[in-house]
Parts: sequence; structure tokens; C-alpha cells
Amino acid sequence: MGFEISMDSREWSDYIDLPVSEAEQNRILKLIESAGNMMFKIGNCKEIPELNGAKFAENANFAELNFLAKRVEEIGRDQTQICAYRALVSELPENICEAINRTYGLETVPVYPCKNVEEYGEIVLDNDFLEELEEIPYELYDLLDREKVGALMQEREGGMFINGYYVIPSEYDPVLAYDGIVLPDSEEEETIAMEVEML
Repeated sequence: MGFEISMDSREWSDYIDLPVSEAEQNRILKLIESAGNMMFKIGNCKEIPELNGAKFAENANFAELNFLAKRVEEIGRDQTQICAYRALVSELPENICEAINRTYGLETVPVYPCKNVEEYGEIVLDNDFLEELEEIPYELYDLLDREKVGALMQEREGGMFINGYYVIPSEYDPVLAYDGIVLPDSEEEETIAMEVEML
């Protein structure tokens, strides 16, 4: 999974699939140091096409991009998290820190399996999401237009349909996992560390 990046400088250019191992990352970092003024661009991100073409207003470094690819791989195990992240980056973040931080706290974004406003209207009615309907007897719900109910809620919530899911990005509770100085540990590294401690 992860994604591909293009690397361009005056001296050389290349494409590489991320994430890479720590050893490979260190090798590439040495090459980048010698090249100087390296530019990166994300491409071929199948899970999150919204990231394709991303350069970020503030240039990202290779280690940050590799970490973002690890996070994309980790959240890629859960389709609802992928949809939540896609909704959060539908407008590309200005910098890599924000792109990384939005990979955390995705469980706070409501995601419902449905393909259109009519199906979402059914979910709204089944779960009493619309306050205006509280006074209406449940027996009359069958008379309501599900499509109109779903469209009304979508307009209010700013929700979007992604890959057969309805996502409400406005409910996201941001997490500051990366401050631009020290990259957080990835889940994979934490799992390996825990396994080592248990032996």
C-alpha cells in the first residue's frame, strides 16, 4: 500500500515506493543530502487519491513522507478510517505535519455504510438524528421522503459520500501527534517493541 513519490533535484531524479525500512530510509537520506534542494511529489496513492500530486506548501522532508506512507498503510487496514481520512484531506492540508496529524483520531469521524442520500435518510430516521422529527409518531416515518431527509442532513453536516460510505468530517476531533520536530512512533514499531518486551 503506501504511495509512490517522485524525487527531483538538479543532480538526479527518481521514483520510489514508500514506506521503506529504516535502513533504506537512512541510505536515501544520505543521497538526498549530497544532492541538495530536493523536491518531492506524491503520486500513485491508490487508497487515498486525494494525496496524488501533493507537494505541500511547506516542503516535506523524506522522513516525514516515509512516515506518512506508514500511517496510510496502517489506516488502510480499516475501510472506515480510509474514508474518514479521505474526507479530511479532500482539501489538501497546507503542510506535512497536518497531513500526518489527520491520520490520528479518525475514530472521532462518523462513517456510515451507505451509497446515497436516500440510504442515509433511512439511517437518520432509524436513529432519530433529526430533531424536528421527534414529535412525529414513529408509525408515520414510512410516509417521509428518505431522500429529502438524507439531503437535508447532508447539507447541515457537510457530509460526503466516499466508496459506499457517508462521512461527516466536521465531527473530527483533531490530534496533535506530530509537532514538526519529533515523528511519533508508528503502530507497527510499537507492536514490535511490545513483542520484544514480552519475550
